[in-house]
Amino acid sequence: MWKQDQMCDKEGIYSFKNGNEYRGHFCPSNLAMYGVFEGSGTFKIVEVCIYSGQFKSGMICGQGRVDFINSNKSFEGIWNPVSLESFEQMMRLQI
Repeated sequence: MWKQDQMCDKEGIYSFKNGNEYRGHFCPSNLAMYGVFEGSGTFKIVEVCIYSGQFKSGMICGQGRVDFINSNKSFEGIWNPVSLESFEQMMRLQI
């Protein structure tokens, strides 16, 4: 949540134009108007999967789990830094 151009709530929801959604922690940043994804959160790729885990500097990074929406397929582990766009491309190849 923002008040007088200052971030006052470090948790929230960011909805992308394509329907994907991030829920979790935000960190103030001079490079991004609304801050960057940082700490724990979830990233839902519409009709594909939900990633629950760690984010760093707006990227998926660290311990996390992926659960595919239309199957029993899932996996978890430690992720090297990967952009949300690259992560989405990789996950779409898995379905």
